[in-house]
Amino acid sequence: MSEAIVLHACPRACSLVSHLALEHAGARFELRFVDLFKGEQHKSEYRALNRRGKVPFLSIGTEGIAENIAILSWIARRVPQAGLLPPLESNDAIHALSDLSWFSSSVHPVISRIVVPERFTSDKDGLEPIRKVACAALAAEFALIDSLLGERQWWWPGRPSAADFYLFWFWARVSDAPFDLGPYPNYRAHIVKLGQLPAVQ
Repeated sequence: MSEAIVLHACPRACSLVSHLALEHAGARFELRFVDLFKGEQHKSEYRALNRRGKVPFLSIGTEGIAENIAILSWIARRVPQAGLLPPLESNDAIHALSDLSWFSSSVHPVISRIVVPERFTSDKDGLEPIRKVACAALAAEFALIDSLLGERQWWWPGRPSAADFYLFWFWARVSDAPFDLGPYPNYRAHIVKLGQLPAVQ
């Protein structure tokens, strides 16, 4: 990776997934924080760089890539030996992208409704009903994840991967939310194992 690489990220946000992937791949990169909670994503200088106004956003020289799955795919292509994804031309990669799509389009939005329900209604009396429904939905997702992890060393065979870093962020994001993490012992053990990886530390 000879180009200047900059990851635009926010603490606690899902940009942690791409951050961990870059660390795991041994990439040299600059980390620039965009504080979503203070509205820095709306500043004109960031919007000029990333018109979507979200994180993560990866700058590689004059090129820019938005969204975790795209960034993870770029890193996996550039540093295949890191094992973030199966070879992108393989059938295994299709299943891997299916898992990542599940994580980003199903699990992530439910977590958002638990930790920031105010984004989804202007009715203050509606916050807790949104959170209650989301907690039930996340419990079902985490039960499935916990069951699958009971049969695996890592999410995909052989080594930690992009999927494991997504799982790490899920757990971290709801760890201080009103959501009971007690029923998921396999998932908890997986998080402890991930916490020992140099990239996570």
